[in-house]
Amino acid sequence: MLQNVLELSYKGGRLSCTYRLPGDVIKKRAGGLLQMKQKIAVIGAGPAGLAAALEGVRRGMEVTLLEKGEVGEFIRCAEGYIDPLRVLDLPEEGLRFKVESICFRAGKEYELDTRGMRLWITDRRAWQRQMAEELVRQGVDLREGWRITRSNYTSLRREYDWVIDGSGVPAVTSYVHGFHDFYLPHSLAAAQYIIKDDFSHLREGIKVGLSQEYRGYFWIFPQDDTTASVGIAYLSEDYGPRELNDIWARLEQEIDGEGLSGGGILARSGGLCPAKMLPRLVWDNVILAGDAAGLASPLHGGGIDTAFLSGREAVAAIARGRTENYRKRLWEILGPRFGLEDQLIRYWVSSGFHEVERLLAGVKSFCRGEGIGPLLPLSRDLLQKGYHFLRYWRKLGGS
Repeated sequence: MLQNVLELSYKGGRLSCTYRLPGDVIKKRAGGLLQMKQKIAVIGAGPAGLAAALEGVRRGMEVTLLEKGEVGEFIRCAEGYIDPLRVLDLPEEGLRFKVESICFRAGKEYELDTRGMRLWITDRRAWQRQMAEELVRQGVDLREGWRITRSNYTSLRREYDWVIDGSGVPAVTSYVHGFHDFYLPHSLAAAQYIIKDDFSHLREGIKVGLSQEYRGYFWIFPQDDTTASVGIAYLSEDYGPRELNDIWARLEQEIDGEGLSGGGILARSGGLCPAKMLPRLVWDNVILAGDAAGLASPLHGGGIDTAFLSGREAVAAIARGRTENYRKRLWEILGPRFGLEDQLIRYWVSSGFHEVERLLAGVKSFCRGEGIGPLLPLSRDLLQKGYHFLRYWRKLGGS
């Protein structure tokens, strides 16, 4: 017989009793089912894990958040924060500046206005730590220094109703179930330095460079006037072969071409930006989210918005008891955007460098209200590519 009755009420013709059992709150409604408070474990305190933990708390779940180091310790990205789907709230801490323009460099340089975009440069460590502290205040059990391995993965699955794997790439789950080889060919490969130099000329702006020598792009994302993330990314093998062994040499060439070879190198990092959704996202009582699910942009490698969205949707699927529809739901939201980016990349890699140059010049001219003179004479193929670029640019909020 259940003990420790906390409340007994009769309302609207229904009798409601609330009981407390060790470690759980159970509610039983007369004529209904016995439901226990769900326990979820979240692996990884990155954007996907933090979003899942936040959604779990909001839905009254018992949440444990497991991070292999300290929150904010293993950040290897350029720290851009783009939200084209408008699914994110601005960080309470860690905003460095709103990006007002992007300078595209091909043969020449073309500056485009991004004031209408939801695009910022952040201090990811400060932002993620602030979020984690708030989650702890809301009752999340945060455990730093908890590395999940094959040996403790099984016991974790037994202890919790659901596990959300936001451990990044390759995901812990991928080693257990043998699909870790999926990530490399379907990811952007990146190499990056944090450089100390004079970046005041890029104030409130970022720079993206294109090259004839590799399928990918180069970037400069300033953190302030004297420090910037300077890196290079190769597109995934879905768009053609690549030679990863030369990526650091290519980065050095780009740095030299930008006149930054005399700057001081403060840090070096590299890694994968998984750019293709995995065919299966639910493994028994484990759900993949964020990078673990392959949700970064195939075009620019950004994944904060998609990570947050997937973390929320994973918990929502658990709450609804419809985890079998989780991947379908994500694709309904993200598929149109990923499809548009995929087509844009295919136009890009099938174009000659001179054509890319004309497209950038034409888009810049059009956005300034100066017509499409640089695109003339205008072939049907070039018109189609220019229209596709403009369509994507407007979806991002560019003007």
